[in-house]
This record gives sequence, C-alpha cells and structure tokens, in this order.
Amino acid sequence: MNFHETKFINTVKAALFHFPSPPQGWANPTDCGTFTCTGLYNAVARFDGTQVSGTPLAVGIPSSFEVIANNIESVSSDTIPTCSLNNDWNAYLCTNEKIGVLIFDSLDGDRMDRSAQPIYIRNDRGYDNRLNAYMDECWDGFYTCQKREQRFPSMVDLDREITIEYTGTPPQEQKFKLYGKASLRGFLVTIYYPNAGAYQIYD
Repeated sequence: MNFHETKFINTVKAALFHFPSPPQGWANPTDCGTFTCTGLYNAVARFDGTQVSGTPLAVGIPSSFEVIANNIESVSSDTIPTCSLNNDWNAYLCTNEKIGVLIFDSLDGDRMDRSAQPIYIRNDRGYDNRLNAYMDECWDGFYTCQKREQRFPSMVDLDREITIEYTGTPPQEQKFKLYGKASLRGFLVTIYYPNAGAYQIYD
C-alpha cells in the first residue's frame, strides 16, 4: 500500500495504525495446515509527504516512512535496518525505502492441489521468513475442498540478495511480481531446485 500527502490531525500516535496478526486458530487441517496463513505477516504500507498537526500530536512520525507487520513467527522484521517495534500498532516503524513485497505464484496445472509450503525467504543478514499458502476457503458440503492457492507474498529487503527455499518440489512454471519504490534497482533472487535443468526467464 502506498499513501501520499497523508495528514494526521489531532491524532494519538498509538492509534495511527493497527496491523492484526493472523489468528493462530487458522492453523488446522481445514484452513491453513500445520501453521497459520502468513499473508498478514507480510503487509507493508509506505507513506510519503506525511504531515502531523493538532492536539494530540503524533510526535516522532517522519515525513517519509514505512510501517511493516510484526511477523512473530519468523526472524524477519528485526533484521531490517531502521525499523523499531511499536507494540501499540503490532507493527514496525521504518525509515527505509528499500522495503518491498515480492509475490510469486505457481502457474502449474496443479497449483490448487499440490502444496509447496512452507517456503523460506532468507538473506545473509539473518532474515528468515517462513511462508504459507493461501487459506482453503472452498466448501464441498460439510468439508473444505482441500484446494489452496499456491501464491506467496513476502516482505523483502531490496538491499540484500535473497534465496527462496522450497520444502516441496518447486513449480515448473512460476510468476514473480515485485512491489517497491520504482526508482530502486533490482536484486538477486536464488531459487534452490532439487534437480539440474535449464530454465527460461521472461520479463
């Protein structure tokens, strides 16, 4: 999410944001599997040209900043420079324009049936983000459909190279999309494959 020229008027700092964590109750065989779905852990909001005024005054809010989710299941937010935890928000305030979101999808025919999670996003700074697929939200009578979309959003530090490690077999065909500040250059992504082979990349 990107916000421009936002004005916070007569606002308590503690009430500016709240990033909910995914419920641990989602960790069950009919919803998310052995651990909760992780999309909410990878939310990023970027603000540019922000103004604060009035009484109460949200002291300490810079003009340009990012707010990222408090990912309590992975070693992630604490490893990104300039980020500090705000417990009232359940989120981190960062002054680091090199934070983005990488979303990648399986495009294989069995993308709704075959599970590739958990997937780990790592870098050399200690970032270690465990990802789960989307929730099973389809019902077949009294039972869920056992179909989960193999799409994985992950917060990333665009200043570091990352590796993507599948615990299952990686899809043969994938699509990647990076959301971040347009002026930033790209970064290196390494995917571990269990077998040697030739792969084509299209831009």
